[in-house]
Amino acid sequence: MNRTRLTAPPRRPYIFPMVTSRQLESRADPAFMPPLGRPRTTFLSPLCLLLLALSTGCSRVQPASRTPGSIQPPARVRLVPDTARYRVASYLRVEQQLDNQPQVSNLSLVYLLRVTLAPGSAPGELHAEITVDSTRYEGFGTFSQPASRALGLRFTATLLPTGELKDLQGGGSTDPLLAEIARDVREFFPRLPSSGLARGDSWTDTTQQEIVFGGVPLTIHSVAEHVVGEPVEHGGGRVFPITTLTRYSFSGTGRQGGQEFTVEGSGRRHTTESVSLEGRYRGLVAADTSDFTITLTVAGFRIVGKQFRVDTVQAVR
Repeated sequence: MNRTRLTAPPRRPYIFPMVTSRQLESRADPAFMPPLGRPRTTFLSPLCLLLLALSTGCSRVQPASRTPGSIQPPARVRLVPDTARYRVASYLRVEQQLDNQPQVSNLSLVYLLRVTLAPGSAPGELHAEITVDSTRYEGFGTFSQPASRALGLRFTATLLPTGELKDLQGGGSTDPLLAEIARDVREFFPRLPSSGLARGDSWTDTTQQEIVFGGVPLTIHSVAEHVVGEPVEHGGGRVFPITTLTRYSFSGTGRQGGQEFTVEGSGRRHTTESVSLEGRYRGLVAADTSDFTITLTVAGFRIVGKQFRVDTVQAVR
């Protein structure tokens, strides 16, 4: 099956607030207070948060090696009622140059989700209940209190055959960390053909989206190419691997401290997701990289940076 469609933005946007080093505190803008009570920093901090929130992109992740099996997979596989726990982990490294000085940040977020899927009110739909069991946030200037508040965070929604969560309820907190987890939950399940998965399926999702993030209007364009491979052994069972290559770019113009700036960047994300032949989501491995440039329009001051990110979702039951 080959098709092109318009769909939601690329999955799993960046979820950590950026923290610049103490070397930047002397350039602080008193009008800006970063999330989670971090020290005041320059306009660079919200911009990096902006860029990181849009991160999707890069190095190739190979699916598990193929193992022949005597049992033929069903013609079409759809998500089915299930109860499982998942370990979700994201790791990020940000490198940028400020006044010829390298700035490096390493951040991570790990949490457990308990997911229950039950038959829904319409054919092909499932009722989803998702609860955060535990969290751990690590990085420069880490605060444990926001992470502890995520415990017990609960969501309900209708899971469509396409993997999208409709009418998502819960997680309506203004706490930045909780809000980021809520956005991650919204994109938790893989995007699927409405008719179900079959080996050899391929399709393309093309998106152009206008958003405002951190007060900065942005245009994001992405093209995601999906391919369903032959069934492979994974975690004690056979799964369909769905490999996705997403290419994206973003640009925008904003003002900070009375000064206009522009931001632009691009990247690649390579993802492998697994759905069992019985229709149970088994997890994800993704790696991405992106480059960005922030330019202060009047002064011509430029900040050049690169981001590397790895995401995993693992069914732990």
